[in-house]
Amino acid sequence: MRLLLLSLILFLRPFLGLAEDKLYENQIYYHPALTDVAFFFGTVQPESDMILKRALKSEPQTKVLVLASLGGSLYGGIRASGIIKQAGLDTYVPEGVACLSACSSMFFAGKNRWVKGELGVHQFRSVEVDEEVLAGVKKVESDAQYAISDVITVLSDYDLPSFVLPRMLATHWRDMHIFTDTEKYALMKRNNASKPQGNDCIEKISRFIMDVTYSTEGPEDTEATMPTCQKKSQGVIKDNTQLALSGVANVRDGLYEILDCRGALSSYLASGSINISDHRQSFNGRNVSITESDGAELMFGSPRVYNTNAGDLISESSSESMLLDGKFEPITLALIADNSGQKFSDLVVVSAYQKTVCALE
Repeated sequence: MRLLLLSLILFLRPFLGLAEDKLYENQIYYHPALTDVAFFFGTVQPESDMILKRALKSEPQTKVLVLASLGGSLYGGIRASGIIKQAGLDTYVPEGVACLSACSSMFFAGKNRWVKGELGVHQFRSVEVDEEVLAGVKKVESDAQYAISDVITVLSDYDLPSFVLPRMLATHWRDMHIFTDTEKYALMKRNNASKPQGNDCIEKISRFIMDVTYSTEGPEDTEATMPTCQKKSQGVIKDNTQLALSGVANVRDGLYEILDCRGALSSYLASGSINISDHRQSFNGRNVSITESDGAELMFGSPRVYNTNAGDLISESSSESMLLDGKFEPITLALIADNSGQKFSDLVVVSAYQKTVCALE
C-alpha cells in the first residue's frame, strides 16, 4: 500500500473550524473538546522529540498522548520517549489505531499505558537521514543490532513486562510482532489511574487522523471531516458510565453470594460468589475475587477496589480484565452498599460501556 504522508496543516485546515484547534509542526494535534489530550501522528522523525517538547511547552496542561504512527526514526522515538517520561504523560493507542516500530518506544514511556489498538515491535533498523550516522550503521546493520545497548538502557526504565525485549529482538525488521490481548493487558497491569475521559471522542479523532495520514488517496479525493465532540464534563467519569454508589466507610467485608444478575454479562456472573477482603486497606482499597459455583476464578489477576473521594467503592477504570468469549476485556468493577451501610447489596461490572448489576447476599 502506498503511504501518502499528508500535510495535515494543509488538509485539515478547512475542517478546523473552531479557533481552539491547534496543530504543532504537522505532528501534534489538539482538539477543542480534549484540551489535555495531545494526538501524535505520522512518521516518527529524528526531531520528533523537539516537536513534542515545544508543543508541551505551549500546552503545559497536557496529560495524555494519543499515538497514531507506523514508526520511523529509532532514535527519534527513543528521545521522544524521554520527553514523555519526563513530562509524566499517559500514553494511549485507541481501538482502530496503530503504534508500530519506533512509536512503541514512545508508548512504553507512559506513566500509565492504555492500548486497545495495534501495538507492534521488531528488530531495530536505522532510518536516520544523517549521512554520518548511516555510514557507521551500514557496516554492522545486516549482522547486528547497532543500537541495542541504547534501547535496552532506555526501555529498562519503563517497567516493562519481561516478554517485551525478546519479542522485539526475535522479530525481523521486515516483519512486525503485534502484541496479543493478553500481552497488552500485561502492559497495562501496573497502571494506577483511570483511562482518559472522553474516550469515544479520542477514538473518533485518532481513527480519523490515522486514516487521513496513511490514506492511499490524495487530499482532493478524500471525503472526510474532522469529528466534532462535546467538551468533557468536569465531573468524574468512569468509562463514560455514571454509577450512583452509596457510602461504604463501615461496610462489612467477607464472602457474598451472587444472586440475580441483569445486563450484558449476566451469563458470566449468574452463579458463584464474590470475596472482599481488607488486605489493601493501607492503600485505601480492598482485594476482590469473583468465583463460579465450582470455585473457578472469573477474574484475571487480583482486582483492586478503591474508595473514591465521595466515599464510593469502585475499581480503577479499565485497569482490570475479565475473560469474555476467549479474550481478556477491560472492565470497571463497583460495589454498592445497602441502605444500612453495613454490607454490600450489589455488584456492578461495566464492560465496553455495558453495565451488568448483580444482587449480593
